[in-house]
Amino acid sequence: MKNAKNLYVPFNEERWSNWLECAKQSDYKNMDETATTVFVEMEEDVVITCCKLVRGFEIGKLTREESLDGLHNIEAITEKKTNTGDVELDDLIGLIQASLVGAFASFESYVKESFADKSPMDELIREALDQEKKGHFDLALAIVGKIGARVIAGEAIHQETIAELEDSYVAEWLDGVDSISAAISSSIEYDSGEETT
Repeated sequence: MKNAKNLYVPFNEERWSNWLECAKQSDYKNMDETATTVFVEMEEDVVITCCKLVRGFEIGKLTREESLDGLHNIEAITEKKTNTGDVELDDLIGLIQASLVGAFASFESYVKESFADKSPMDELIREALDQEKKGHFDLALAIVGKIGARVIAGEAIHQETIAELEDSYVAEWLDGVDSISAAISSSIEYDSGEETT
């Protein structure tokens, strides 16, 4: 990851800890506008940093291995179960982490170019839900990763489909895909390699 660290602001333990502290200091029990913004921006920061790594791979400044290594490093930092001393806060952070599971699967699938399936998006979502119901969580996540990779490549998911989903792991993972879509369609120049926060 030497080249990636030279090109992009690394996402380290301190950066994630700062977000956790911001969440802790927010009025998360009432989830006012400020608190909501903190949680949205926490996830957005992670997603945008991953977008930078993927963009580095796309333009040839990072190898596939360097990009994947960077993604795995960020995932290792953000996936650790929190213990803030408040179960409610830990659960809220857990929702962000669950969403990021889908985002990381998407970025990895995109970099590995393992998303050739051209089935309609809604059909893939139904397939992922079916696999989850059968207890095949790895397969369900792999399908979500393919969906997310196609979103990174420029396709779109029908928002109505996501909105209609009942609570499930797949629904949580698709929230992460939706976060990627929001980051890509926003005005944020995540491919510039410059700090955005």
